[in-house]
Amino acid sequence: MIQIEIGESSEKSPCADCGNRSLTVWGYVYENGNAHAVYYASWTPGHLERGAQLIVSIDGWGEGADASNRHCVAVNCLMGEDRPGYSVIDASQSLWSQEEFLGQMLSREQAFETGATGPAFEILDRIAEEDHRFSAFLLNRT
Repeated sequence: MIQIEIGESSEKSPCADCGNRSLTVWGYVYENGNAHAVYYASWTPGHLERGAQLIVSIDGWGEGADASNRHCVAVNCLMGEDRPGYSVIDASQSLWSQEEFLGQMLSREQAFETGATGPAFEILDRIAEEDHRFSAFLLNRT
């Protein structure tokens, strides 16, 4: 069973169009009580039409885990009529591409070939449901 622990957040530079500061949030993912992944999400409040970008770093987390097993799936997210839609992108092109602690940045092709998209989408769905900061953005409340 996947569980989300909400982490912290930080504001970035202001939007040139509206002045709202971009927001980055992060959290931790547990599977059956064990550390399994971390995630980051970034968006500009008030700009639902621009969507958000997320990255999920899977495996290699927790006490005694081998950090070299970490691999990242990155997505762009746009809110559909009734649910978010995700488009897998090259993690090396994401906002977090230089964050070596997150692990191997999978290309879009690698993410699908290795099957990493399955666990990533499960985590993304959970984030949309349980991280109130991200769900508020998706509902255009930030």
